[in-house]
Amino acid sequence: MHVIQDRRAKKQVPGGLSLHDYVNLYFNGRNKMMAKRRPEHDRICVLRISPAVLNVRGAVISDQNASSNWALFLPSPGGLQKLHSEEIFVRSWKFPNDQIREWRLGSLVCAELLIPHVVDSKLIIGAYVLDAAALARFTNLKTNLECAINTDIFLR
Repeated sequence: MHVIQDRRAKKQVPGGLSLHDYVNLYFNGRNKMMAKRRPEHDRICVLRISPAVLNVRGAVISDQNASSNWALFLPSPGGLQKLHSEEIFVRSWKFPNDQIREWRLGSLVCAELLIPHVVDSKLIIGAYVLDAAALARFTNLKTNLECAINTDIFLR
């Protein structure tokens, strides 16, 4: 999405790199970006990454969507202590009668781990897909990664 990518391209992580120089990993795969990609759910997968990624040199945690003007950037892994998991892992960020709460939770559910430049392939430990057809397509890729159906991440 060009609007989102343009915003991220202009963002500089304090004391770090440009936001586009990081691999962004969401803590919660069930997030607003996944909702925006709903038409593609049958063609995408969510990669599972080893928790060891938290110890990658230069890794940074954002307490909400990293492109937010209010994002707090913290060193990893210590920054995990500042995250509010009960908000990051909400089932839904939708509050039709409270737009401020909806906006706030929508940003928090997109908290990120930022990894400089690239994630080592050894840290990719598996994937989730929407359904059996997507699982068959993934299996045909012969990645040697464990893959499982997880409709919940795909907002079903």
